[in-house]
Amino acid sequence: MSTVMTIDKDQKKRLEVFSDVCKKAESFCPINSLTLFRLKDDVLGVYALGNAQGGGNGIAEIKLDVKSKAPEDDFVVDLQKLVSAIKKVRNDEVVLKVEKSKVVVENPVKTKNFVSVVTHPRRKSDEISETETMIDSALSGPVFSGGIRVKMNDVNRKILESFSELTRVLDVNDSVEVSSDAVRAADYLFIAKMEIDPDSISDRTFLFNRNVSTVLKQVDDMTVSADGKYHFLKMGPLGIRILFQPKTPRWDFPKEEDVPDLCPADDHRYVMNLKGADLISSVDQFSGMFDAQSCKYQQVKLDVSGGATFDVHFEDLATEMNEQVDCEFVENSTGLKDISIIVPTVHLTKMRDYLVDEKVGVFLNGKPIDETNGTAVLFRAGKLDLHVAKLLE
Repeated sequence: MSTVMTIDKDQKKRLEVFSDVCKKAESFCPINSLTLFRLKDDVLGVYALGNAQGGGNGIAEIKLDVKSKAPEDDFVVDLQKLVSAIKKVRNDEVVLKVEKSKVVVENPVKTKNFVSVVTHPRRKSDEISETETMIDSALSGPVFSGGIRVKMNDVNRKILESFSELTRVLDVNDSVEVSSDAVRAADYLFIAKMEIDPDSISDRTFLFNRNVSTVLKQVDDMTVSADGKYHFLKMGPLGIRILFQPKTPRWDFPKEEDVPDLCPADDHRYVMNLKGADLISSVDQFSGMFDAQSCKYQQVKLDVSGGATFDVHFEDLATEMNEQVDCEFVENSTGLKDISIIVPTVHLTKMRDYLVDEKVGVFLNGKPIDETNGTAVLFRAGKLDLHVAKLLE
């Protein structure tokens, strides 16, 4: 005898969002395509298990209110295929009939409007019980005892998303460091640090997996285990919960004491101030003009000579472009009258929201790249310090 259940349009929508979240979660919690559906007392629990062989480990869960005369049942099916089948049945409500080897998705008002999806071997009862209690038991157990509560709001989401985007340029670092008073990100091309209000995001240091930014807009509650090995995401209005174990970070952050050796020294630097809006506008002027070699970093040459303006320049075999930008000259202790430095601007573009309305201090130097204090250029705006690497011709 088939188990029959009816899903209304609101629960359909929640299931569709859940399938979309599972696809986006692939980057931080690879999801096995075969998903457990567990009906009990008119509640359909959907459990998408992380695929440990794919490099991650965890579970995504949602519980849907349905109408059914069956006390309980369970089946395993490909989540994405089932959701696609539900979308193809053109009606606000759909009926699921769980048969021996398939789930039939029916339109309750059109007998010939249906789609069937093959089911997979059922799970054992102890496996089902373990899956059902995995999230609750983890949160109430020793793993999250004394865990780190991450405060989620629009401001914090924007900071985490922006810093996550910085790490995608080279893709050698998939983590952002969050402490009680700062957020940091880094790779071979940049170091970014933004001061934040004490405890405004977290009261302790942890590594935020940048791939979580793909679903961050829906997350309203985040908890990290005290050792940082497990993360719990909650999407309250959607009723979605995700428990996962992030991959081991691929990058060691520069120590605070090492950063001064990378940027211009106080006694050997060229300093100017300018409006953030002018800086961003000048960078935007070069959009679409870069060749394939320069496009990834959007690299330009800064030419300064102590005046009230400086030049931003780019050229290749097919294009030459120059943009003059107003500035306020502050000091030149390099011993050089003119300085030309090639820098990537892609990081400025990604941090535009934290630069555009600020006065930006630009700190240059004329030392060779391989010397102490000759490696980076510093852009300082408000509470943000952005070091970007000097590039070679």
